[in-house]
Amino acid sequence: MAEQVILVCDVCGKPASSRVNFTVNTGGGRAAGQRFAKDLCATHLSELVANASKPRRGRRRATVAKSATPRRRGRPRKAKADATA
Repeated sequence: MAEQVILVCDVCGKPASSRVNFTVNTGGGRAAGQRFAKDLCATHLSELVANASKPRRGRRRATVAKSATPRRRGRPRKAKADATA
């Protein structure tokens, strides 16, 4: 005898169209995020995505303004000897 699994929306009880995995960071240490999963119907999935923003890849851009004279990197130059002799 075969069994069938039917996913049901965790909010309203209608048949679910997708499962959503998400992490909630509680502000603790490095691994402070807790992972959750919810089955949602198309209506509740669109409500969840309505005000969401996509994460950006990579580091955040620096907000420090550039100075007028760029700093030289590396070893400092040697002092020039007087050539008047």
